Amino acid sequence: MKKIAIVGAGIAGLTAACLLKRRGYDIRVFEQGTNVGGVMRSVREGEYLAEFGPNTILESSPEVSEFFNSLGLENRKVYPENCAKIRYIVCRGKLVALPMSPPAFLKSNLFPPRAKFRLLCEPLIPSRKSRKEETISQFVKRRLGKEILDYAINPFVAGTYAGRPDKLSIEHAFPKLHNLEKEYGSVIRGQIQMKKSGRKPPKIISFPNGLEEFPQAMYKEINPQNVYLNAKVENINFDKSGKVEIETVDQKYQASKIIYAGTAYGLRNIKINKEPLDFPILDKVYYPPVTVLCLGFKRSDIKHSLNGFGFLVPEKEQAFVLGTLFSSSLFNNRAPKDHVLLTVFIGGARQPQHALQTKREVVSSTIYDLNRYLGVTGQPTYTHFTKWEKSIPQYEIGYGDCKKAFAHIEQKYHDLRLIGNYREGVSIIDTIRYAQKVVASI
Repeated sequence: MKKIAIVGAGIAGLTAACLLKRRGYDIRVFEQGTNVGGVMRSVREGEYLAEFGPNTILESSPEVSEFFNSLGLENRKVYPENCAKIRYIVCRGKLVALPMSPPAFLKSNLFPPRAKFRLLCEPLIPSRKSRKEETISQFVKRRLGKEILDYAINPFVAGTYAGRPDKLSIEHAFPKLHNLEKEYGSVIRGQIQMKKSGRKPPKIISFPNGLEEFPQAMYKEINPQNVYLNAKVENINFDKSGKVEIETVDQKYQASKIIYAGTAYGLRNIKINKEPLDFPILDKVYYPPVTVLCLGFKRSDIKHSLNGFGFLVPEKEQAFVLGTLFSSSLFNNRAPKDHVLLTVFIGGARQPQHALQTKREVVSSTIYDLNRYLGVTGQPTYTHFTKWEKSIPQYEIGYGDCKKAFAHIEQKYHDLRLIGNYREGVSIIDTIRYAQKVVASI
């Protein structure tokens, strides 16, 4: 039986371990931390349920749906309430519903008439011929207009990447949007054709006890005896006979292949044949800090209806927070009766200094913003604070060179594979699908 060692017990590593075990491989997972699941952790404290990182999964792939079902999670999925279709954007200090249909867009006061006219003209704009890489800002201003960038795309980028559209590459950060122009000559024409295809829209899911049910289900199937926690891999040895050996502080393990499922910056901390990886470009993958703050309030202390998914804040509004999810509006059993739970995101590439403030400072500034936008008057009845000093990899201009470096490492060391959200997309689904792809190639 072939042995495969996996470095990292986040979503990518656990997915690969699960699938490989089903194929009959002898699996060992080495995790330097004390928990599996990476940033996907949930905690129930009293009647509040807080998430440390992501709050939902966008189930957009049949292969991923089948994977969830194979883990026994089919009947554990919970779907958000109907209010999830309503999403707010802060505009001139107030929450305005994001239009979700062409008629709603034409009636919305989120965008001025000139922005609506400019967007309707998008199919008439010729495709770009230059091969020079564009930022998201450059692409959107060219095709959709500045107002759409400022009050739709800018907050959306903050909500998905905790990033800045003037830094991220449209080709690598949002390849589907980039390809609409390449394939159809227009973003709007491309979206119309995609709708005609009859493809079902993705579903938003969670689980009764939070997203951590997903990594825990994988952990159980892999068997905890095959997962070593507090096991930091310091060296990987490749010898001429084809053997591979992993070294941690207190053990060695021989395998036929290694799958590295950590972070891009973590690669710099691993030596191969006692030597550091000589790829300086790995240092250019930026992971901005993000703080996740879960706050509980008495329902009577909030004026806003909280009838919606949450709100995002455009950079032009100059707020402290990036956005807020109405967690207890989305799913049941997230807060006690007559109370609500809000999940707030702070920092990111837009305002990294905010994420690095003390808990007291973050809570104070956050409540100030929540008072402005939601009419919060009382003090929190519950607080859960999580600071991620390195959060989401930023696919900035030039990220193609980083991808080439990852591929070059795999070519140089044939029995090493690199997986994770720094490869082909930062979403949970992207991470799972890339792990599935690599396992299939093995």
